Amino acid sequence: MAISLDTLIEEKTLLQADFEKVSQQIQKLTNDLAQMKANLNALNGAIQQTNKFISMCQKEADEK
Repeated sequence: MAISLDTLIEEKTLLQADFEKVSQQIQKLTNDLAQMKANLNALNGAIQQTNKFISMCQKEADEK
């Protein structure tokens, strides 16, 4: 059974569409990951700042 040129071209077109779809999904996940890392860093900074304020309040309470 021979495969026709039209069948191969159609298959290539489908494969290219799948390739583009997966490529776009990877790009979206990469962007989402970068945003999540930025959010994580912001949360860590907020935790550090809160710890500093807690320490300052405890020190002030100890001095009284």
